[in-house]
Amino acid sequence: MVRVHSLLVECLMDEEESQVRGYTHINDETGLSMGHISLWSLSDIRKMSKCVQKSTPMRHKSSHFLNIPHYANKIMEFFIMLLNEKLKSRIR
Repeated sequence: MVRVHSLLVECLMDEEESQVRGYTHINDETGLSMGHISLWSLSDIRKMSKCVQKSTPMRHKSSHFLNIPHYANKIMEFFIMLLNEKLKSRIR
C-alpha cells in the first residue's frame, strides 16, 4: 500500500493544479487484519511518518481514515503522535 500511495503522489506531482491545491487523502481500512499490521515494525512506522512529513513535496490538506479496526487504533495513535502539529491537525 505504501508503494501504491507513493506512486499516486508522484503522478499527482506532475499536475500543477495538484501542487498548488494539495490533496485530501481518504483511506478505507476495511479488511485490515492483524496480519497486515504485524508486517510493520515500530521503526517502519517511524520511517513512514518522517517520509510523509519531509519527503513528499505536496500539500497535505487532510487525511481521513475510515473503518479502522479496534486493534489498529493504538498503531494509528502512535503514528499520529510522531507527526508534527500541523499534520496532526489535518487527520480526521
